[in-house]
Amino acid sequence: MCIIDGDATVTFLNQEFERTTGYAAREVEGKRSFADFLAPDDRDDFLNYHREAREVQRTVPVHFECELLDKRGNHLSVFANMGHIPGKNSSVLSLVDLSKEKGYERELQETAERLRHFLTVASHELRHPVTVVKGYASTLMEYMEEMPRELVLDLLEDINSASDRLTRYVSELMDVSLVEEGRFPIERKAIDPAQLMKMSIDDMRVMGSRGEFTVKVDPGCGPMNVDPGKFVQLMVILLENAVQFSEPGSRVDIEVKKRNGEFVVSVMDLGVGISEEDRESVFERFFQVEDTLHHSTPGIGLGLYIAREIVRGHGGQIRCKPREGGGTIFRFTIL
Repeated sequence: MCIIDGDATVTFLNQEFERTTGYAAREVEGKRSFADFLAPDDRDDFLNYHREAREVQRTVPVHFECELLDKRGNHLSVFANMGHIPGKNSSVLSLVDLSKEKGYERELQETAERLRHFLTVASHELRHPVTVVKGYASTLMEYMEEMPRELVLDLLEDINSASDRLTRYVSELMDVSLVEEGRFPIERKAIDPAQLMKMSIDDMRVMGSRGEFTVKVDPGCGPMNVDPGKFVQLMVILLENAVQFSEPGSRVDIEVKKRNGEFVVSVMDLGVGISEEDRESVFERFFQVEDTLHHSTPGIGLGLYIAREIVRGHGGQIRCKPREGGGTIFRFTIL
């Protein structure tokens, strides 16, 4: 809190004001106007409130929100109560720091917006395979005896593919639930990195991927101490992401190195790339590089979030960066 005179000059301030703003009392008292501590957009409103409090000599304090500037130029959101001191040409100002609350509010708003986006994308993504399964199953039930065998097999293949897609989405949602509950265990064992890469590419082939994958494992890497199932899940997420955002048949390069006692794995595509502003956000829950209205690639925005949690579970970090010549590099470490 502080006391200001008729010109809004600060004549007294308490230790909390000093701690919050970084200014000592000797720098302020009798020397600076309270308006000096306000963001430019708030100064005129404050001076109007101050004039009103003095002229009307209100017995009820004036309440307002404003931004306070500390000594380092940081903006602090505060709630102010200003009341005239009876019989004196002074007013007392008490200030409540709302910065943390405002930060929480912004985070909630951002999370709510991402959740709305996620629900829109998820409903779109889930509707398609459900429609395929339901529609083709009904068709087979009614007309299968009249249909040629080749067509029946094609419809069954589409049903199987749609079922795999649904299973993958449900699995992602379950994994996110386990992460949020702190029940996403990592069970390590020593395994050859080349074998892990083969397992990952084999999984991609089973899922129907026709992409070209090259693998380079530096000699002398030795076995990796990882959870094989989760590591392959991590690689499949990154490989699938690389294939989705690249031209059909485009090459995806995988490199495994050992540096300063940790493994460094890179997944490098030749796709459209990721903008600088999105490179950190891509690992957040529900984030989609494409906006909702122009969403064209399959997925519900959870894969890279799960990938990051798997990497963290292995004591490492994951980043993405542009690839020289075009495309994106996803690089992670394993301790």
